[in-house]
Amino acid sequence: MAIKSDKSSWLAEYNAAGFITKITITGLKGDSAVYTYTYTPDHLLAREVFSLGGEVICTQYYGYENGVLMTRKSKYGNGNTATAWYSYNRNQQLTQITGINQFTGVESKTVFNYDQKGNIIGESYFYDSAEGVTCQINYKNYDDKRNPLLTLKGLADVKLWMSFYKLGSRNNPGQIECINYYDTDGDGLDDPNRDTDLRYTYMYNDGYPIRIKEVILAGRTNDPPKETLYSFIYE
Repeated sequence: MAIKSDKSSWLAEYNAAGFITKITITGLKGDSAVYTYTYTPDHLLAREVFSLGGEVICTQYYGYENGVLMTRKSKYGNGNTATAWYSYNRNQQLTQITGINQFTGVESKTVFNYDQKGNIIGESYFYDSAEGVTCQINYKNYDDKRNPLLTLKGLADVKLWMSFYKLGSRNNPGQIECINYYDTDGDGLDDPNRDTDLRYTYMYNDGYPIRIKEVILAGRTNDPPKETLYSFIYE
């Protein structure tokens, strides 16, 4: 699969069994991010290496129980390490990721909520010692067509410069809003602020998107809307 826009391109490479071994993301200035993947004999993702401009930034190791992803251990180029733990509901949907940075001691938690069709409708981020949610991402107005990422084999997560796709969702969202919580009026209490509002329209072929128009609407600023067109190329 390849994804292209007027700003960037995303290209996947595969092994003989059809599992992704490499993803290259290239921008207009020629800078490239590269993700490489290795698997266990049972085709479970074992290691992911992220490089930027030829320099290794992060290596991640994945751990499983009965074939289900349970842990992710990250080692960064600066020597920092972090660990994340995965939790699921009885439908085997990812419901929570809990993490800790061993160098800073900072803890974080991400909670996922789904609709009845199996689409992620909310991500709630909790960071360090914050008493409540620090960021809420809402996914709305899903279509009834298939999420193209579900055709990819082997990945525990998908590295895209685009925000509108989640590996856990079955369909494609028409709107994404990001609400950050921080004090805006000086009363010492965090207030909800819709900093990002994204809208999507799709063109389909054989049940999958082949063209996507993304419009970024102004959040707290008065910037004019920004539009990006994406093209999907399936192999």
